[in-house]
This record gives sequence, structure tokens and C-alpha cells, in this order.
Amino acid sequence: MKAVGKTLRDIISEDEKDQIIFGYEILSQPDPTILTRIPHITHRNQAIATIAKEGDIVLLNQPINQQYQQWLREVGFGTDAIHEVETDGQTPITELVTDLRFKIPSQEGTRIYVPRMVSDTDHDAASALNAVLFGGNTDLVLKYYDKGEFKTRCQELEIPVVEFRVLEAPKGIKVSALSDAIREILETSEGAIVKAMTSSAGADTYRVNKENIAAIAETVVKEGKTRVIVEALAKVRREYSSQWAVDLKGNVNLVGICNMHADQKGSHIGNTYPTPQGVLATLTKYSHRVGTDMSEQGYIGNFQLDLFETEHGILMSENNTRMSGSSIAWDVFHRLNHRHKKKGVFISTKFQVPPNSFDCIKESCRDIIYTGRDYNCFFPYDIGAIDITGQFMGVIIAEDQEKAKSILKEIERKGIKSSISSEYL
Repeated sequence: MKAVGKTLRDIISEDEKDQIIFGYEILSQPDPTILTRIPHITHRNQAIATIAKEGDIVLLNQPINQQYQQWLREVGFGTDAIHEVETDGQTPITELVTDLRFKIPSQEGTRIYVPRMVSDTDHDAASALNAVLFGGNTDLVLKYYDKGEFKTRCQELEIPVVEFRVLEAPKGIKVSALSDAIREILETSEGAIVKAMTSSAGADTYRVNKENIAAIAETVVKEGKTRVIVEALAKVRREYSSQWAVDLKGNVNLVGICNMHADQKGSHIGNTYPTPQGVLATLTKYSHRVGTDMSEQGYIGNFQLDLFETEHGILMSENNTRMSGSSIAWDVFHRLNHRHKKKGVFISTKFQVPPNSFDCIKESCRDIIYTGRDYNCFFPYDIGAIDITGQFMGVIIAEDQEKAKSILKEIERKGIKSSISSEYL
């Protein structure tokens, strides 16, 4: 049973004549709090430059980090075709495209526009560029992204999920109704979770027990929510990330399945590969069943499934109908496997330093950062805000687990903090 498939970039197209245009926009995600909740989030749009190949076009709404761009090109990644429109970063890339702010040269082959998560404006952008959209109907994207609708569909597909209740009230949910739903869940569970239908990274998520039902219900109602999901709090042994993509021909392609790690608030902090063989067949079966259903409905594009293991087996949790942070880690891993004719392991996580330049990171990690020669390496990505916040992502790739842990320990010795520490592993 395979846990590793193809790169997302190759799933989009393997025809060298095709013109791939990346319009990676974090603001396309249906989360109105994202700009205020995650400082400088729009700087992270430039993470997509790592996936791009020679000749691809990357559209950005602010300048790329030139030090990182130079390093990418030195090690045989990325593209020189970076098209920038200098703004405050708060105007979505799709709007800049439809306003014809980007001038894209034509070339032989099919022009394919690739968004992070399909929205109505991505359809407009693809049309303005006279390109095929690597994505489907916006309503379909949101249907599978919606936590309540997705869990209901999983039940119809005979895929196990936790017990849940969906509350919907156009004029606002009442405290009494929410409290009753929570109590129903708590009859068979030690705890419950209340979430907004499109929450992400632990936002709009509340843990409930018998003592705080009233307080949590009042908090949620005061926020004016009109639709929420109440879920049983499962005793999770392990969490998994299963990443796939439906191509333009409707084929369901595996990108990869790995372990997923979150902090106590439920925020994603990283991934590790490989996944235990004992659960791989079930993870693959459930994931492919979802992907087949999505394809039959007309879905096109990347999707990443969250699953977890309990004493009762594997349960499906959520469907992120977009590219995710692990999309880039998987791409780097696949490409290094192919380039160096190896198949190893990886650790992908968040890193923190004082606000700094990428060149400083490159210099301090000169003995372990990827140079194009050594498979066992540290490969930073998502560094758009490094000079402001000092935060970035990185993937450690190695021939085996011990070597990967050794590289992580070396990174930590250099004063670079990691969300997944070597002690944790």
C-alpha cells in the first residue's frame, strides 16, 4: 500500500508546453478573521514559488523575498517568471488579475490558472487570462469544505465520523438550542467541541464539558453565529493528513499520506512521514472514496483530508478543499526523491527566529541547508514574513528517522526554535 504519490505540480500538468500560472491567494479562504488573526498573513502567498517549475508563472500582490528567490534558483527550484504588483498585500491577487494588472506573455500549449482555493473571483481571473481553471464549481468547493455537510456526506458514503449535531438559525442560534445540542453529545462523550462551519487553525473552536455549557453557549451566541457544528470530543491517538488532487481529466491522484501534529489549541504545527503501515490501507480506502465522490460531482483541484485514530478505529474529520502547508512539503519531498533516486522520510514544521533575513538563516544552516547535492537536508519554505515575524516553515528530508532527528537537533542547536521539537519526536 502506497503512502506517497505524485507532486501536485505534476498532477496539474506534465506537458512542458503548458503555461502554468499560480494565483495562490490565502484570502480566498472563507475565513473573515484571517487578516486580523494571523499578522502579515498575505506575505505567505509567496510560498507557492517553491512549487513552481522552470517556465511557470507566479503572480504576487507584493514583492518576493529576493534572497530566498535567489537560493531557490541556485538549487534548481522555482521560476524566474515572478510577476509582482506592489500593493499593501490586502487586495486579493484574483482582483488584480481581473483588473488586468498582470501582463502575461502568451506561449504554445494550454494556459492553466491554479488558485490556492477556488472562489468566484478565481473563475473571473481564469477567464480574464483566457486560461483553463484548475478548479471546479465554487459551491462544490464550499460544500465539501463545510464541516457539517462534509460529515453528513461521509455518513452517506459509510465513512465513520464522530457523533455530531448541526445547528442552523438564519436569525441567530439561541442559547437554549445550543445548550441542548451540547448536552445530547455529552450523554455519550466526556467532552464536546463547538465549531463554526468554516473555521481553521483552531479559530472559532470551543471545548465544552458539563461545567461550562452555559458559558460557551452564551459566547457563541453573542458572536452572532447562524450555523455551527457540535461534535463529540474523541480520544485521539494519532492524527493523519491525506492529500490528494483531482486532475483536469477527473482522475483522483494521491499526493501523500502522513502523520499530522497539532498544538493544544488544535492549530496545525507540522507533519511527519512515514505513516504507520497498520492504518495505511484504511486511510487510503476512506480518502479515495471521498475523492471519487468529489470527482463524480465535478470537483477539480487539491484537497487535504484530516483523519484521526481512536480506540474505535479511523474516523474522518475535515476536508480542506484547497492547497495546504503540507502541499509544499510534499512537493519538495517528491522532487528530491526523484532527483536523488531515494525514498526517505520527512519532518515538516514551523520555525521561529528573531525577525531576520533569509541569508542569515542560510548562513547559519550552511552545513545542513539544501545545496542541490545532499539528499539529507533542511529545506526552508513559506518565508515571506521572516524579516517581520521571524516565522517560516521548513521540511527536513533524510534517508531515515534517526538522520532526520539529527538534522532537527542541529537546527535547534543553532538557536532556531521548532514547533515539533526533537524531544517531541
